[in-house]
Amino acid sequence: MELKLKNLILEYFIPYEEWLSIEKRAVWNEDMDNWILPKLELTGNMLKKQRPASALGYNRPTSNFSKYQKENGSADPRHHGDNVLHMELDMPDRSTLD
Repeated sequence: MELKLKNLILEYFIPYEEWLSIEKRAVWNEDMDNWILPKLELTGNMLKKQRPASALGYNRPTSNFSKYQKENGSADPRHHGDNVLHMELDMPDRSTLD
């Protein structure tokens, strides 16, 4: 059943040309009794570059204007690096006895 499932996935979701390309690159390893795809680390998401971190330790890149607004206490949430709205909450009156 697993083999049928894998064959169906290959048949319906992977283009035939790609499937042939993978099959040509695969090498049989007798010691491990398994197929190996060489240079697998150079494929797909492995080549995707990491997003650069902010130079000043913020969660995301921040403009000088946003830094200035944040330092001067702007209440606008778009100038906060973590997109958190800070609200002052009133404590409720006590309704029970100890």
